[in-house]
Amino acid sequence: MPNQKQPITPDLLLRLHSKLDLTASLDASFWATCLVAFYGMFRKSHLLPSAANQVNPSKQLTKADFKIFSWGTLITIRWSKTIQFRERVVEIPLPYIPGFALCPTTAIINAFRFTSSFSTKTSQAFNWVDDSRVLHTLTYSPFVSKLRLLLSSLGLDPKLYAGHSFRRGGASFAYQSGVPRELIKALGDWRSDTILIYLTMPLTVRLHSANMLCKAILLRNPHH
Repeated sequence: MPNQKQPITPDLLLRLHSKLDLTASLDASFWATCLVAFYGMFRKSHLLPSAANQVNPSKQLTKADFKIFSWGTLITIRWSKTIQFRERVVEIPLPYIPGFALCPTTAIINAFRFTSSFSTKTSQAFNWVDDSRVLHTLTYSPFVSKLRLLLSSLGLDPKLYAGHSFRRGGASFAYQSGVPRELIKALGDWRSDTILIYLTMPLTVRLHSANMLCKAILLRNPHH
C-alpha cells in the first residue's frame, strides 16, 4: 500500500488561515498556493519548483496562466504528468466566493498585488517580496516546512501531511460534495483509476452504501 498522507480538509484550511498574516507577501503567496492546490487538485510539479534555479515557465504555473473574471479564476495548464508533449491544454476554473476566507480568487488577487511591480507575466505565479523589496521564488521545501510548522502549532502531527495532502483533500471533498468521480478525474487530470486511492470516503457515505445494499437485498427477498 502507498504511504498516503492525510488529506487537507476545508476545516483544516480555516484553521491554517487563522494562523496567517495575509498583509505579508510570503503568507499571502503561501495561502494562495494552498487554495489553488486544494481547489485545483494540483500536483506539486505544477505549483512549485524544487529550487529557485529550477523554475521552468513551461512546467510550473506562471502569472500569465491566471485569468481573473467576475465569476472566478481560470488557470491554463499546458504541461503535466499526463501532458508530456503539449498535445492538449487543460483549463481549470476556480470559484469566486466573496467575503469567504476560503475564496481562491481573493487569495490569488491578494498574493499577486504584492509582486505585480516586481514580476513579469512569465514569473513564477507564487513568488513573494520581502521587507527589502527583494523578489523571492517560493519553492517546494520551504512551502512544506511552513505548512508543517503551522500544523504543529495547531496540535497536529506534521509528518502526516505533505503537498499531496491538498490534492487528496480537494478530490475527497469534491467527491463528498456529490461531484461525479469522472468529473473529478477530469478536473484533477487523472488518466487512470489511481484517483481511487486519493478519495477519502467518510463513514456517512459508507453507511449510506451499506443501507442501499440492505434495501436491495430486502427487495429481492420480500418474504424474509
